[in-house]
Amino acid sequence: MHWFVRKGIFFKPTSPVGWALFILVAMYAVHALIEVNEHSHSTMETIINWFFRVILVGVAYTIVAYFMSEKE
Repeated sequence: MHWFVRKGIFFKPTSPVGWALFILVAMYAVHALIEVNEHSHSTMETIINWFFRVILVGVAYTIVAYFMSEKE
């Protein structure tokens, strides 16, 4: 069973499990932005801290998507 299809460097969800994972990652990104913004003192501090959290989750998403996609 394949959860994702590769489109260039991105992975598009194709199954309900893939879409659920994508939505969870997107919801985490929004939640992380709100949480970081509450504890930051400047805009740059917010952006930097949020960016690194999103990059780490994006790498994890990409690894899962890579292994759960069709092999060429």
